[in-house]
Amino acid sequence: MKKLLIGGVVLSVLLLGAGECFIGAIAVSDGALSSKMPAIAHFEEAHFPSLPAKRIYASVTIDVPASRKISIFDYQLEIAGKAYGCIALREAGGKWATLVEPQAGGKKYALLFVLDRDVVPAGESIELTLENCGSKMKKEIAFQNLRDQAL
Repeated sequence: MKKLLIGGVVLSVLLLGAGECFIGAIAVSDGALSSKMPAIAHFEEAHFPSLPAKRIYASVTIDVPASRKISIFDYQLEIAGKAYGCIALREAGGKWATLVEPQAGGKKYALLFVLDRDVVPAGESIELTLENCGSKMKKEIAFQNLRDQAL
């Protein structure tokens, strides 16, 4: 699966997770990639021992239904057969935070993932899987490559 995209990366997104199950009810609206780690409140790297050495940060924005809640434990991104857990989230326009308690629905949230930079080819289409409670959803969306600007 190769597609060249000028000005960004096109990714097929499939969602993976462990919390509240509502994969079919969400809308994935956009994504971004950056080589620079954003400021994250309450983040302690020691709590995430499986973070890759060579990192690229991926943000995926989803619409959470009003009847649902969301936390960092609800989703994983999978690329090249390896799953990456969410390390932070933020309400649209807000600041990144590693929030373990569920957040209210009825809002857009961006989820932050740390991917292995070596498996994310710049400028090509790659397949990602976003999963929630074992349910998977694929959706191809364009990821804006911010390079060294923070998400």
